[in-house]
Amino acid sequence: MSKSREFLILEAFPDELRLATARESQGVVTVSHLSSFWCRSKSDDTSALCDQTTLDALVAYVEERGWAGKSLICLVGGPGVSCQHYDLPPLKGPALRQAALLKLKQQLHFEVTDAVVAIDAVSRAEGVTGNQQRVNATAIQKDIAQAAIALAGAARLKLMVLSAAPAACARLAADRHSDAGSCRAILSVDESSSTLVVLNGATPFVTTELPFGANDLTTALMRPIINGENVIQLDETAARALRNEIGIPAPQQDVVSLQVRGDKLLPLMEPVLQKLSKNLTQWLAFAGTCSGGGAISSVILTGAKGTINGLAPSLGSRTGIAVTSARSLDGMVSLGDGMENVEPESLGLIVAAIRWGRTLPDLIPDDTKRAVRAARIRKYITYAGPVAAVIMLSLGVVFDRTGKSLAGEIDANSQHLAAAQEILTKRTQLAADAQVTKKLMAQVESFLADSPSWTGVFKELSYRLPSQLRALDYSCRINGRKTTLVVKAGVHLQGTPHTFDDLVTQTLNSLERGGIFQRVEVSVDRSPQTEDPGADGILSIELVLTRASRLPVEAAK
Repeated sequence: MSKSREFLILEAFPDELRLATARESQGVVTVSHLSSFWCRSKSDDTSALCDQTTLDALVAYVEERGWAGKSLICLVGGPGVSCQHYDLPPLKGPALRQAALLKLKQQLHFEVTDAVVAIDAVSRAEGVTGNQQRVNATAIQKDIAQAAIALAGAARLKLMVLSAAPAACARLAADRHSDAGSCRAILSVDESSSTLVVLNGATPFVTTELPFGANDLTTALMRPIINGENVIQLDETAARALRNEIGIPAPQQDVVSLQVRGDKLLPLMEPVLQKLSKNLTQWLAFAGTCSGGGAISSVILTGAKGTINGLAPSLGSRTGIAVTSARSLDGMVSLGDGMENVEPESLGLIVAAIRWGRTLPDLIPDDTKRAVRAARIRKYITYAGPVAAVIMLSLGVVFDRTGKSLAGEIDANSQHLAAAQEILTKRTQLAADAQVTKKLMAQVESFLADSPSWTGVFKELSYRLPSQLRALDYSCRINGRKTTLVVKAGVHLQGTPHTFDDLVTQTLNSLERGGIFQRVEVSVDRSPQTEDPGADGILSIELVLTRASRLPVEAAK
């Protein structure tokens, strides 16, 4: 973004719209005139951009300020957006987009066909192994994107950037908390929501919004506080003041304003802390699998409410991970007009929008971009048309005179030029076809190299598995370059001298002696089975195939 130009920044959430002006100078972003517009019909499934009453209030505010014509950056949060990170084969163009959309379709809670999706392949990404590339897929519901565009039109603002708030938060976290070779989590806590970003060095590989905000602690403190025979009931204002005063108290801490100890308040806050800890633990466990099994070394709390007293140690004791709090925007932001009571740490999205707005995922629909380009061309033609007409007229006279002198020579060579053009067109098409064929052959060869020789695998199984097992089901999982075969078999011991445990041991030992199984895991179910009524039980055998299983059939025997 321009280093001196002033922008309007709009943060859109399910229950609130925040509008401010901001400009950057010498590395410091100055923010002014921050205002909130609350949505009356609050719903976690939509955005305040879809509430007409809220939009009317914001448009009127812009008109009163005389901001018509200013450039607008809009960041959308809530369930209407999704930020995902995938490790995919080194595809490009439409093939890459199709592969990312197939992945994204499995994770969106809204239809991918009803979304605007931005796909971005990261050339250098920590944690990516093998023949893979990190791909960021960011999606927004079309109706929310159209609502943002309609708002910009109604307020007569130039919509320069429409992106996802979690993506902006991830960009800020990568800039302020990167640590090469270390997987760490950044949890930005706001009044109504929190954003979790997990980094491998400076590369985000998990980005999500968590349903927790400081308001949840306020609501908890509004419940009845039992102190012996006395019952204390706080309203929202008093509860928020108490939260800001004591945060998460220690059990023996004296709360002077209420004349109670901390152990009287902790039971009210415990459900909120347990819910946050559970969500955080689940996402960190998921992040561990995404980073190749690497453990998350620490969690850093940032944002306007990340420094609430006692929140970091409370989460640390419940998750078993080192949790600290930090200020991320020191030296990056300054407060301008109308910002006397604003916490600087709450302006992280605005700072990210000003500093990296152009590099954030672009969620403006393609048809809107085409319409904007067409309008610009029409405007250019309107202003430049008369001048261009005079120039073209002058050139036309010159070219007419020159053309008459060259007409005879042009007629003589026109047929040769047409033939040469036809040959060149055919050669260009053949070269393009050859490139496409070469890429397809490379993809097919890579797929064949990574695929197991199933004939050899099943011959090995028929040789290794005891005759008392009757196969019921085969299934295969492929994760990157690792292939896992799961065999489900019924155990039939009638008429044999073997016991059930002996047969399990025999099966495990036999398979482990095989040369093409990297790991063998056996699970047992002795309950009656409808799939195989005559069986004495069911064995589920999970086999991780080695590279030997990818050899030709003759070599795998």
